[in-house]
Amino acid sequence: SYPNALRSLLDFTDKETTIKVDKDPRIFRSFEDEAIFDCPFIYVNYVDREEWKFTKKEVKNLKRYLENGGFIYIDAGINSEFLRKDKRAGQHHSFADWSVTPDLDEAFKEVFAGKKFKSLPRSHKLYKVFYKGLPDPTVLPDTVRTFVVNEKWPQGTYSAVGLEVNDRIAVLCTP
Repeated sequence: SYPNALRSLLDFTDKETTIKVDKDPRIFRSFEDEAIFDCPFIYVNYVDREEWKFTKKEVKNLKRYLENGGFIYIDAGINSEFLRKDKRAGQHHSFADWSVTPDLDEAFKEVFAGKKFKSLPRSHKLYKVFYKGLPDPTVLPDTVRTFVVNEKWPQGTYSAVGLEVNDRIAVLCTP
């Protein structure tokens, strides 16, 4: 659905971080593929998967993958309620609605019963790994400050939710 998303992410990661990325990514059709265990980082565009119900093998593989240090980033894994009837709407929504989509929430309950996606506060260490953190909104012009604080950083977050496994973010979802 967004053909340049993965390429942009790989280029940015290669340019801006010390993480070594393969710019010729592997494409998996499902989490049943054992080759996922060769990849420490998996990118998924939410709208590219028709059904967010995992098979028994996917549940088994995902649990093992995430418990052993794997990381999954789900792009467009947060969307507004009014868009949920049409997956093609994808990312076109208000950032202020920062809940994980219900089908992702249900799917990952099959992998880790009792675990929930939680919004990441602006102070979360994830935002400080390569940078000093998110910008200080007080330096923004009056004309955009309210919009940015209310839409981009709702309730002190930055429109991101994470699922923790072994005291680390293992699954990250953003709009």
